Amino acid sequence: MTPIMNPLNKITLILPTYNNGGTLQKHLSDISPIYSQFGRIIAVDSYSNDGSYQTLQNTLPEHALIYQRERGLYASWNDAIDKVETEYTYISTIGDTPLLKDYLEFCEHVIKSSIDFAISPPKNLYEQVPRKGGFCWPIDRILSALSINETITLTPECTRLVNAYSTCLTAHISPFQSLSGSFASNLCKTKVLQNTPFPEDCGRAGDTAWMSSASMNTPLTIFSKPVANFLFHESKHKSIAQETNEHLHTVLGGNFDESIKKLDLKYQSIRDMDLTRRQIRNIKKENRILKYVDRDYHALKKVAKVHRKNLLRMEEIIFSQISDLII
Repeated sequence: MTPIMNPLNKITLILPTYNNGGTLQKHLSDISPIYSQFGRIIAVDSYSNDGSYQTLQNTLPEHALIYQRERGLYASWNDAIDKVETEYTYISTIGDTPLLKDYLEFCEHVIKSSIDFAISPPKNLYEQVPRKGGFCWPIDRILSALSINETITLTPECTRLVNAYSTCLTAHISPFQSLSGSFASNLCKTKVLQNTPFPEDCGRAGDTAWMSSASMNTPLTIFSKPVANFLFHESKHKSIAQETNEHLHTVLGGNFDESIKKLDLKYQSIRDMDLTRRQIRNIKKENRILKYVDRDYHALKKVAKVHRKNLLRMEEIIFSQISDLII
């Protein structure tokens, strides 16, 4: 394979930010050796109030497009992707930095082979000591279960099957995880992302829903070694609900809670109603996610949940199908 002089000039780097503070400065510093080589840089900030937007303006090279838009995680991703003109798109979520040497090799292979969508297992980093064993991504479990130790490419049919299977393997730990894992460890053709936007109605699981939609028509290449980090850290910013609640207390004064509590039963009813509303919202979100997931997922998850003891048999069936579907 003839080396590509600079694979990054075929890639647009997308940097979505919202109140990322010191993490953003470190992130930009870590990728500074290569960010001037990207064909384009697009930084989309969701009206940060901690100086993140100014950090982008003061740090990124002149050819970067830096702009602001309203909050919305996957809405921001989609908006930036719509502006991409290069062949490939790389979404660099803040804190999740590429391992430069491995990442460049990864990009060169993907572009030289004209791969539609490539993923790799993230290398986990933790701000705090993790629980025993740390976090295990679906892709980690698939690499282990299928004994994958080299680069492989799956047909769309096989991708759907493996994605569903990997979701089953982690459903009892963390529902709605997908094979795509961290997008900071992936590289995708822009036309794939533009033709299949990230669902914006699935909370923080939009990439899980996207994977199920995209796998209908897209072959998938899996790299067995990490090309980027994933930083596990506490959120540095408050949710819209938290901000609204604090604003309400400010407007109504410090006696707001006491005034409500004096209503006794009404206070408890309000709390119960709020809890119920949150539960309903979660159910609605899960239902929205499920509409993007194909029937293979439903069948496999049901088997994995209800008949865990049959998992080995299910593996045999899947392995036999996968062996015929791998390109």
